[in-house]
Amino acid sequence: FSGTSTQMYRESLQFLIERSRQNSGGKNISWVISRTSKDQYRGTSQRVIDGQNQAIQQTPNTFAGPETDNIGPRTDNVHFYGQGLIDLAEEWN
Repeated sequence: FSGTSTQMYRESLQFLIERSRQNSGGKNISWVISRTSKDQYRGTSQRVIDGQNQAIQQTPNTFAGPETDNIGPRTDNVHFYGQGLIDLAEEWN
């Protein structure tokens, strides 16, 4: 996380997307990517968010999901619970 560059994150995400499409028999599966980078110990990372945004912009049939770093509460500063789950679901809706 702390050593991940924007380019590295984007390339890794694009690789995952392409691999999922290959493994589905070559179908152009749509992806919706949440912009999130929250880490239990290090907070958030603009480099990760930028990598997600670049993957969305540069990868066909890929779309922006919600930005979730500011949604809470979270049990361990990462996982949602209570009202945080409701707020997260509303953002995805």
